[in-house]
Amino acid sequence: MANQLVGKRKVGDTVLLKKKDMHRLVEALADEHNIFGPVRKDGQVVFSRIAQATELDYYVNSMMSPKKYLHRPREIILSGHIGDGFLAEESIPDRKQVLMAVKPCDVHAILYLDKVFNHDFQDPYYNARREKTFIVGLNCTEVGENCFCSSMDTGPELKEGYDLLLTNLGDRYTVDVGSEAGVEIVERIGLEDAQISDAMLKLRKIRVAREQMSKRLNTKDLPQILRANLGHIYWPQVGEECLGCANCVMVCPTCYCYNVVDQVDMSLKNVERIRSWDSCQVLDFAAVSGGNFRKEQATRMKQFVCHKLSYSLDQYGLFGCVGGGRCITWCPAEIDITKVAQEIRGGES
Repeated sequence: MANQLVGKRKVGDTVLLKKKDMHRLVEALADEHNIFGPVRKDGQVVFSRIAQATELDYYVNSMMSPKKYLHRPREIILSGHIGDGFLAEESIPDRKQVLMAVKPCDVHAILYLDKVFNHDFQDPYYNARREKTFIVGLNCTEVGENCFCSSMDTGPELKEGYDLLLTNLGDRYTVDVGSEAGVEIVERIGLEDAQISDAMLKLRKIRVAREQMSKRLNTKDLPQILRANLGHIYWPQVGEECLGCANCVMVCPTCYCYNVVDQVDMSLKNVERIRSWDSCQVLDFAAVSGGNFRKEQATRMKQFVCHKLSYSLDQYGLFGCVGGGRCITWCPAEIDITKVAQEIRGGES
């Protein structure tokens, strides 16, 4: 790695960006994109629209993931008006966006959602946003108390799914180039090649982060163990603890269930078709004509855990959990999915 500027960059290159020059990256991206990144509001780190680099908060973990910019919590997918016939208009976004400083687990969650929304059919609303999304990843050099991404092979280092990837080295970042769009941005701002010493420091910092991760989930044979223990005595116990508040689902970066309703105004001439997030943890989710097939909270908790750690593998070939730990952090009943799995396994960690 020569310490010099080079003319033509390529995918796979690693360059250096000084922290004081972060504004150059943000400004280059802002020319054609709306930028959303981690900012601190009311004591919590959340993803929000940013205008300049100084707004960014390089977090350990955020309350909500950037999923909401691809799979919207609430969106009008169709609107119509009865006049001379029925005129309908789909709501497809046209502005490019950047998801800035996205942690490895959250990038893996996006890769999971890519499979979900293109599995049985191609979702036009998700894909319209996804195709216009530029991802700047951020490797983890610190971990939170509820992080267990190393158990899910989704962190603390990111190896795919990014256009650019930052790693914090103190006064500077290494920037790995992951796409042709990333090449274009790096060439525009002109950055030096990283040194071998930078690469070694990056690996050391990621190794330290992995070693600091105290929470673990033993995934060996876990899908089969869960399926074989659907009648385990622990499910009613954890069901009693669960409040059914759906916090776990709302903060989960991979949960994707939604409801669709049509709302007609009082004139009966205007209608909106609205899609919004839904949750397997609320009673009405499983209500069907003639009854409810998950009346007990224990069955709803079982569905959540088993879908994340078992059923999802059959559906999409991936665990539905990326080990970010938000469901643990934001559970008012302090339910820990890793401990639930451990109990069903038989107490073995």
